Amino acid sequence: MRKTHFSTMAVAAVLATSCNDNVDMMIQNHRVEAQISASVLGRTRVLDTIWEANDMIGVFVKSPSSEGVFRNANVPYYTPDASGGFLAVSEKIYFPQDDEAVDFMAYYPYSSDNVSEGKYSFDLAANIPLSEKDLMYATVEGHSQQDGTVPFQFSHMLSKIEVQLKSDSKVLSGAAISINNQCDLGVFDVFDGSVAASSLATFDNELFFEERESAGQYHVIVMPTDQTLGRDIIIVVDGKTYTTPLDPTYTYDSGHKYSFTITMKGIDKDPENVEIVITLDINDWIDGPEVSLEGSENIPDVTGKKENILISSAEVLSDTPLLVAADQLEGLSIGDVICLYYQKDLDTEATVNINMPTTTRSINSRNYTLTTGTTAGRIGVAIDDAETLAFFAAGMSITGADVTLTCLSIYSNTLGVNTSEDGEQTDSTDATTDPLTANTIMLIDFEPGDDHGASWDKSWTLDTATVPEEEDGNTYMRLVESIADGWIFNCNHQTIQTVHGIENYMVKFDVRIDAGVTGASAAGGQYVIADKWLWVGVGFLPETTNGKWITVSHRISELNADLIGDLNFVDEENAVRGNGISATNVPAGISFDNLRLEPIE
Repeated sequence: MRKTHFSTMAVAAVLATSCNDNVDMMIQNHRVEAQISASVLGRTRVLDTIWEANDMIGVFVKSPSSEGVFRNANVPYYTPDASGGFLAVSEKIYFPQDDEAVDFMAYYPYSSDNVSEGKYSFDLAANIPLSEKDLMYATVEGHSQQDGTVPFQFSHMLSKIEVQLKSDSKVLSGAAISINNQCDLGVFDVFDGSVAASSLATFDNELFFEERESAGQYHVIVMPTDQTLGRDIIIVVDGKTYTTPLDPTYTYDSGHKYSFTITMKGIDKDPENVEIVITLDINDWIDGPEVSLEGSENIPDVTGKKENILISSAEVLSDTPLLVAADQLEGLSIGDVICLYYQKDLDTEATVNINMPTTTRSINSRNYTLTTGTTAGRIGVAIDDAETLAFFAAGMSITGADVTLTCLSIYSNTLGVNTSEDGEQTDSTDATTDPLTANTIMLIDFEPGDDHGASWDKSWTLDTATVPEEEDGNTYMRLVESIADGWIFNCNHQTIQTVHGIENYMVKFDVRIDAGVTGASAAGGQYVIADKWLWVGVGFLPETTNGKWITVSHRISELNADLIGDLNFVDEENAVRGNGISATNVPAGISFDNLRLEPIE
């Protein structure tokens, strides 16, 4: 529970002070104080208890007819004995004297500093106890003094992930466990109960689990999210790191707890060769479907590799092979990792066979038995030698029984890349840029003399790290020196006024990476659109474009869920707001063009 408590003497002193004003008492004798009780849906908290003495909630009250206008805002109440009965810390809430029914809203944990105009800002990466990150919310609508006590029933607004870590013979304590690709900052709207990423949030954060008092149990609170590629649970045991990619089709829903049991098979005898088996239950806070995830092979670290999805949601049958052609695997190389995610019935033993792409079974087939007691899982295969590479690069014929693939993906930075006769890398499919359309809103294109040619007013690092270059009548910007941290370019004289429904747009730019340039995928980047900072993080750029122009794009709504409605490109004093790209660790040899907005079709 929250550990920021009021002492008994302090609370008593505040209450005594409020009772010394006789005039105030006379007025209050004609008003009815709101009595508050609170419970938790499912009676389970982040630490498996309900309330602790002096836990505090923040209470809001509004008339049903009002739009976001509160009669009482962020009034602190505390429970003196963890019974679920709550008292006012100082200010008391009274029902309207005309017996009007009003709406009550409350959140936990209370904050006096991070709440403004009904918006509660929270930080999941903060170094505070996990119980203080367990955001909960409750409402009681249309309640009057005739209805008696206000019975709040709190629900969890975030997602909880638990891990039970063990070897074949014992639980494993003292491990460091984290989950990556997480959002760290969020905003909770008390008025409508919505949770969204903060405009300052980063989405490449690593959130760390707390170890519970029960040995080998760890848990963490995370933001609810949709399907996400490249998300891993990372386990460090005795100085060795084990990375387990998670199924990218998973969603993490508000109020749900995801309980992983992770068995490090063989770690007691051979820490270098560990098979990881995971089972996953989704339940407890809100009952959900039971899912289990089993890894037949430990997947090595895939950090920095791009996830390429080749197949999604296909039934696998013994008499109808599922084919992956060799040309789909062009550029597969040693060090790549194949992940095959599946679903099946809980009580069924299923099979998956990966064969050479022939009509008869290859004697070199790889066969997997999917045991009973699991409903979903992952088969991971590392391309760790030339023999394995030759097997998969020829293509795959996948057969099986009683199983459905949810995803077949390959972690690689070279998939789809070939080598020409002169040794130059080329893309197996021509890299192209997205076309400009009549609906394109151009922000920066570097063309001389227009209203968004950023280079021409020295608003970027002209003649130092970047230079304008021209090709076939088009002017673009090329980075000639690496940038450790700072602007790549920016511009503050765009003539557009307002973009309506900005959440329905994508932000795009064109990029070309010279042959031989390395380290681009390790760069971190963010957009600035009308002075709004939209963080992307590491992976902002691809590792290579093989000397060709391609388009990088992101949905505005995925970068900042709070950025909705009208986006004004001029401020109240008619000054034009800035646009651009800022980044870290960007190597030289990269060209940029056409920073723009496009409506989502």
